[in-house]
Amino acid sequence: MSRQWVTDLAKLRTNWEKEYLELAPYLIIRINHYYYEQSNSIACGILITALHNAGLVTLTSTPMNAGPAIRGILGRPANEKVQLLLPVGYPAKDATVPDLKRKPQKDVVFEF
Repeated sequence: MSRQWVTDLAKLRTNWEKEYLELAPYLIIRINHYYYEQSNSIACGILITALHNAGLVTLTSTPMNAGPAIRGILGRPANEKVQLLLPVGYPAKDATVPDLKRKPQKDVVFEF
């Protein structure tokens, strides 16, 4: 991890602890079997939009190095890849959303 990446994430108070995975009443686990990963990602984006539209909240969480352990718990074969975790529920009463600012276009668009 680059120093800049770690610095950028510090504002979000993110770390290796993902207690929301334990607190959420539902956990959707997206396992990629034989469909293209891009198709699954698009479908998950549509699902996230539908959940938010229904008044629920979720966020995308990658399993990092826990994919094989999750597969084992679920009894899934080794050829399947845990692609995405979606904890789903209603927002906590004290939930906050970070006030993120977009970078200026000149910092993200490069002409060659």
